[in-house]
Amino acid sequence: MRSVARGVGAVLAVAVTAAGATVTPQDFAYGMTLRTAGGDGLYRLSVPGAVYETVASPSLADVRVFNASGEAVPHAIRVPEADGAGEERAVRVPFFPLRGEAGTDGGRLTVTTNEGGSVVSIQRDGSAGEARTTAYLLDLSTLEHPVDEIRLSVAPADGDGADGLNARLAVEASDDLGDWRTLRRGAPLIRLDYEGRRLERTTVDLPAVKARYLRLSWPETARGYRLTGVQAVDRREARGPPLSWLSPPGAAHEAEGEFRYDTGGRYPVRRVDVRPGYDNAVMDVTVESRPDGEAPWRRRFRGEVYRVQLGGTRLRSEPRTIVLTRDRYWRVRV
Repeated sequence: MRSVARGVGAVLAVAVTAAGATVTPQDFAYGMTLRTAGGDGLYRLSVPGAVYETVASPSLADVRVFNASGEAVPHAIRVPEADGAGEERAVRVPFFPLRGEAGTDGGRLTVTTNEGGSVVSIQRDGSAGEARTTAYLLDLSTLEHPVDEIRLSVAPADGDGADGLNARLAVEASDDLGDWRTLRRGAPLIRLDYEGRRLERTTVDLPAVKARYLRLSWPETARGYRLTGVQAVDRREARGPPLSWLSPPGAAHEAEGEFRYDTGGRYPVRRVDVRPGYDNAVMDVTVESRPDGEAPWRRRFRGEVYRVQLGGTRLRSEPRTIVLTRDRYWRVRV
């Protein structure tokens, strides 16, 4: 399959020519115009999706770039690090229970910090011994980078042997312990056990927040839960250009519980999102792919996916990060 393009600025094309031969835009069958502002010696742009549907080489080795005069110009194709492709940093952070009576402030709260802003002690005037934990204060003052996610270890109340968890968490941020801004409202925390399976979500995504302190709170009905550990996650190494999602058409295969999909091109795939088609479903799935209709299938991941209605909130499993592949054909086996 070959590609051609003509136009003002630059031309992107896909070539099939003899080694060492001079190529021109007329050697191609498909292509597109790359419009630039002009005047610069170097340009960077995202490869349009249509290119992946016409190339013959999975690595885009048959792509060529021409200037407006039809002359081939040097180029390089790079797959940048994208979300989820790099490493992440998870750091344990100090946390402190904030106590008070429901519907009251529970007395005056005094937070003592050192010169660097780290929390040294928390004291409350009044009957603190009888007050219940109403929120938690997280100390992020020693962190240098924004926080993309917090991972929580949540245990039942003392003397409560139940392992279940069902609460909605509110997250607020502050730099001075006086003014607070809301980051999340109603973030779900769940832990369900059924027939030997566990469905658990105790992480909360944040908008790359850079703040000294976070305050976590949940409704009075969930005050029996207690926090036992917190990790702040920095995905600085994994950030990159946003991903573009593709929903290829699929059809059930003759084999029971098997579904096949055709992406229509050699797209670079690094994340896969498998969604059950109905609520209250937990499925063990295997996702496989291959470059053409004759090649053997290669496993990309196997694990559980779910879609659950809980307390008026629909919860579903997160997309899975896989090793980058340019395979066109995919198979999901349930």
